[in-house]
Amino acid sequence: MVDINTEGLEIAPLSEEQIETLNQAQSQLNELAKIKQEIYLLAVTQKSAANES
Repeated sequence: MVDINTEGLEIAPLSEEQIETLNQAQSQLNELAKIKQEIYLLAVTQKSAANES
C-alpha cells in the first residue's frame, strides 16, 4: 500500500450531485474489482500554505 501524507487534508465540501457521482464511481469500481475487499473513494482538499495565515 502507498503511504499517503494526510497533513493538511480536510473533507472536501461536495454538493449532493458530486457525492452521488463519487458514490456511483465507487460502486462501479467495487463491481469490477478482482479483489474481495471493498474500495472506498474519499474526497479531500489540502490546505495550502497561503491559506493557513
